[in-house]
Amino acid sequence: MKTWGTLVVLGMVSALFLFVSCSGTQVKEEPVPPRVEDPVPEPVPEPAVTDPYQQKLARFEAAYRELACRANIDFDPESSFATIREPYAEIVRMTKEKSKSIESYLVILQKHGYGSAQELFDDRERIDVADPNWFKNLTGGLYDMLDACE
Repeated sequence: MKTWGTLVVLGMVSALFLFVSCSGTQVKEEPVPPRVEDPVPEPVPEPAVTDPYQQKLARFEAAYRELACRANIDFDPESSFATIREPYAEIVRMTKEKSKSIESYLVILQKHGYGSAQELFDDRERIDVADPNWFKNLTGGLYDMLDACE
């Protein structure tokens, strides 16, 4: 029985010796390479409009959208049965009547690079000559424009 006890004690001493000798050494771990993920695509900026005609259309449309919101400021597209006021017709009417309320419209026009209502009228004529359906398509989306007004 003495041999079994000696073997157990020797086994424990060797395990303790092995534990003490290994605890002093550090195991070098290989650095984990960073996980390669799919790169997030960067948003592609819209190209600047360089064609003068396209710039004119973009400027007219931006002014028209803002004028539509102004002309129909009291219009609620969800619950209103009121007639939608077409902003171009409103400016024509106010210009003919020499209405003082045209001032708020002129501020919007100036913001979009128009010096007067006449410049807007001139652009409209040029656009109608170049593409007779363009303005019709623009006014066809008037209800959606009003729905997007703030």
